[in-house]
Amino acid sequence: MPAGAAAPTPVDLRAILAWARSLLDCSQAELALEMLENCGCESSVVADAKAVCLLKLGYLDRAMETLQAAVFGPGAISDPGVC
Repeated sequence: MPAGAAAPTPVDLRAILAWARSLLDCSQAELALEMLENCGCESSVVADAKAVCLLKLGYLDRAMETLQAAVFGPGAISDPGVC
């Protein structure tokens, strides 16, 4: 770390999810999704929250892809008739 640089702030997942919920409660799914995509935290919980945003925005296929990647891993093949 360069001299004088501040240590990186750890991601507070609970705060991020609470903020996303607040945005969703205010019908701001697009802003919630943008915040989640840029939060720097990749986890199944964040993927689930992203999928909720995508569903609220009407993007069913993208929501399914997001959840499938979280469950099976990126690029995995699954049967859409089963999920």
